[in-house]
Amino acid sequence: MKETFHLNINTADNLGIGLFKCALNLEGSFIAVNSTLATMLGYSCKVDLRNQGFRELFAATSAAEEFFRLMHRDCKVNFFEAKFKRKEGDALWVAVTASKVAEPNKREYIEGIIENISSHKEMEEKFALERDIIQGLLDNIPDAIYFKDRQNRIIKVNNFYAEGMKLAAQEIIGKTDLISSRLTRPRR
Repeated sequence: MKETFHLNINTADNLGIGLFKCALNLEGSFIAVNSTLATMLGYSCKVDLRNQGFRELFAATSAAEEFFRLMHRDCKVNFFEAKFKRKEGDALWVAVTASKVAEPNKREYIEGIIENISSHKEMEEKFALERDIIQGLLDNIPDAIYFKDRQNRIIKVNNFYAEGMKLAAQEIIGKTDLISSRLTRPRR
């Protein structure tokens, strides 16, 4: 016996994640949305958001096309990251998890959740910037520098170390001690 799960509308509006149901047509017309999704996207009420099409929320047309391509191919999409347009025109990063549902009357639609992942994306960008700054500093120090993990494997080297070993950094990463005599400082 197949069980169906129904969510109380008050619970759905207070979950903290956006819930939606939209038609599987060219526009992706909304059938239902919760208040959280409307607020997340800058709409004052669910009705205003329901007048938009799901496809129109994607900041990039290519992202919308990829989402619907995956949906048609796999009948589901898990944690699809994209930028969505808010009502005011600014964008936010979201992750969409959705699946295609077919009713007995052959009507198809998409049900899913939308999470605001903007703060996660900001953190990723900050970490990437810090990583690049640190690597730039390391690569400009005229001494051999390397880092090892607890298993004594090399996990990071600077350019001077790699050049001294006469290997690419990728060839060194993951190795245990390399022969230190291979590291020779260039004469000035």
